[in-house]
Amino acid sequence: MWSEIGQAQLDQFNIREAIDAFIKARDPSKYALVIGTSENQDCYEELVQYLLMARSLLKEQMIDSELVFAYAKCGQRYLPDLEQFISEPN
Repeated sequence: MWSEIGQAQLDQFNIREAIDAFIKARDPSKYALVIGTSENQDCYEELVQYLLMARSLLKEQMIDSELVFAYAKCGQRYLPDLEQFISEPN
């Protein structure tokens, strides 16, 4: 049910609501669409939360790369998380 709500919100470009629904559903299947829409709307903080959920379920290089980019776009707030992520073996 949450995945369907997330898809409907994504179709309407309501990225914050879509990300909330996909996180509740624990559904990383639409990660490419979520990433693209989030970047178009500059919703990087929400994207970080989605990518962390997606990364726990999928091992995709694109998810890792976009997580680093989203951390960087969020600025000082996520700097410790970015440093920790980069220092971990992948």
